[in-house]
Amino acid sequence: MPEIQSPPIPQDADLEKLTQFYENQDPEDFVALKLVRQTIGRYESWRQNNIEPKWAQNERLYHGVVPQRKWKGSNVNRASISSRLIFDQVEAAYPLITEALFDQSPAFFDVVTPENPALGADYRDRLYGYLTRQYSPDEASGMAQFKMAIHQALIYNNCAVEVGYDERNKRPYVEWVDIRELYFDPLARGPLADSSASVIRRRLMRIEDLVDLEGVAGVNLPSQEVLNYFAKSYQKLSADETFRQAAQAQKINLDVGELATDPMHQVVEVLQYWTAKRMIWVIGRMWTMINQRNPMGFLPHCIGSPRPMAGRIYGLSLPEVLKDDQTYATGIRCARLDNLALSLNRPRKKVGESPVGPKEEELWPGKVERVQDLNNFELLEVENVTQTAFTEEALIEQRAARRFGINEMVMSGVPTPSNANRTGMGVSRQAQATGMRLRAPVEAFETYFIIPALYKIHAILRKFAANVPLEAEFRIDAASRMLQRERLAPMIGPISQHVFNPQVMAEAGKAGMAFDFLEWNRFFKDATGTANTYKFFRQASPQEMQMMNQPDPKTMAEMKLKEAELQTRLKMGEMKSQTEVQTTQIETMGRLQETGERSARDILKLLGMPKEKEDESSGGKGSSKD
Repeated sequence: MPEIQSPPIPQDADLEKLTQFYENQDPEDFVALKLVRQTIGRYESWRQNNIEPKWAQNERLYHGVVPQRKWKGSNVNRASISSRLIFDQVEAAYPLITEALFDQSPAFFDVVTPENPALGADYRDRLYGYLTRQYSPDEASGMAQFKMAIHQALIYNNCAVEVGYDERNKRPYVEWVDIRELYFDPLARGPLADSSASVIRRRLMRIEDLVDLEGVAGVNLPSQEVLNYFAKSYQKLSADETFRQAAQAQKINLDVGELATDPMHQVVEVLQYWTAKRMIWVIGRMWTMINQRNPMGFLPHCIGSPRPMAGRIYGLSLPEVLKDDQTYATGIRCARLDNLALSLNRPRKKVGESPVGPKEEELWPGKVERVQDLNNFELLEVENVTQTAFTEEALIEQRAARRFGINEMVMSGVPTPSNANRTGMGVSRQAQATGMRLRAPVEAFETYFIIPALYKIHAILRKFAANVPLEAEFRIDAASRMLQRERLAPMIGPISQHVFNPQVMAEAGKAGMAFDFLEWNRFFKDATGTANTYKFFRQASPQEMQMMNQPDPKTMAEMKLKEAELQTRLKMGEMKSQTEVQTTQIETMGRLQETGERSARDILKLLGMPKEKEDESSGGKGSSKD
């Protein structure tokens, strides 16, 4: 069993008489302790009365918690089923918002470096790598931290992340911070964390995590015995009740003050006090752990809200907007089930003693009322007064969709029944309406949440890293891209048919113009909202180039057929020519033979040969006369 030792009683200080905070001097530890204790007391009191009740309500609405009721005068439970309208709206809006913000290529933000424009793309890719890379198995990427925060903002009224520099891995980091851990100045008049004079993060840290900080410059840890004292003397506060109520909405019993079995795993309250000039960490509200100047020069926190409110640091959450609609729908649904329960188990009268007491006048399912006369036995009629409950609930959901923009087209893929569904243009308009309504929360997140975080990461890199541009301008056009996509999406089909028309291609070639596939790829991404770049064309191999130069199979077959026909004709022509040659030769030989015989007789006549010799030379034809 580890030893326990109470810390020394801190010295009191009168903050009104101290001027060292305004003279760039480091206050003593007991002065810094008094400052943090008084500040957290003021911030806690204001938040407990104004903000925390809304958080508890939002959590119950999101999880559909309905208090269990009983029929009056009995122990029979009444219906307690929620409509879960807010859950459906939150879970439908979350992927649309995160897709619009982060699913862009090559990165969801652009960087402009005025001193050297060529460095903008390289620096953007460098920052994008920091935000998308998961550096360890127990640490999510910076983009995942952003998405987790946005989901909380849809349930609560705000979300938060903390940015800083990891000295061990030499990189910036983005860490999701539960908005319930942060305390802001009630006088803050803006949706940015920097509008608060100071920010306090209340953390419950394990003793082993604090011990790991021993030896770090500027860290003053108490002894192990004092840390054990802080763990054993921990007192529950209103913030712990907020966490407990949120877990109770999920039917989970959360005991924040329960001690862990391993003493090193027991938690200690640590208050992290931040201003633009100073950082003070206090353990157990009695020990100053860190008291030094803020090395970054700004608050490390960034907060966001789907509906920022002018003049307030806390925004408006979706459950706050839809609270009345869900309560109304839940009441109608429960009343419908109660009416069905009475109809299925109708109250009745039965022979017995006369009713005594006021509770006998109430009705509940299956009630038996005793009467003296047997003839009065009867089942009590129950009027069906909730037969239009489903129609009313559907109207409530439609009104909620108009309020925030998440309609049936988004949640189920089926458009809301109306006359607009008779045409394709009407259905398209319903799908586009959601994007138009979600532009406001998307623009709020990018303006007040993500861009300030990028500027703070840039300032951290300038201070702690090398090869960083002196100036950088960050731009996120997610809201504009949503509007652009809604306008281009209906045109992608007609434009595709037009530009890929062979006649259009031919006319463009006559005008000395060629088709730009890169521009078409950019148009396709803007119209469809896809983040990845799909390379439909690549450099062909030599074998593929050879195949491309060959005709298509149909042409090849026609060419082979024509070649075969030509070969057949050539062979037939050769055969005919040979036949004609042979015929000519035979005729020529006959003529030559006949001509030779006449020539021989003529020659013999000229020589004066006798007739007998002439006949012999002619084949003996003349002797036949003898």
